This record gives sequence, C-alpha cells and structure tokens, in this order.
Amino acid sequence: MALYSEAMVSSGTVWDEASLSAFLADPAKLVPDNNMKEGARFVGRVSSDQHRKDLIAYLKMATTP
Repeated sequence: MALYSEAMVSSGTVWDEASLSAFLADPAKLVPDNNMKEGARFVGRVSSDQHRKDLIAYLKMATTP
C-alpha cells in the first residue's frame, strides 16, 4: 500500500513553511491530481491564514527535539 499518491511523489515540492501553507490552503493547486479530493474523509484545506500559521507553529513545536 502506497503512502503517497504518484502526484505527491513526483511533485518535486520542497516542504517548508511557505509550501506547506500553500498546500494546506489549496492542495489541488500546489499538487494537481493529489488524492485529497473534495468529498474525501479528509480534504486537508485550511482556508484561514491564521489557522495555517497556528498549525505550522504547532507542527514545528511538536517536532523540535
């Protein structure tokens, strides 16, 4: 079972705060044909700028040794 769609694997995206924020805002725009489609159990869209900033800050804190 693959963990990532072919689109995600071949996107060449370098994940940093800016690309993660863009992906959370509109996954299909950053990585067309990804598996996070409307109607899926988890769409992944975070439309609020502040919510994206808060989520990214949390992820940074949670993954800092």
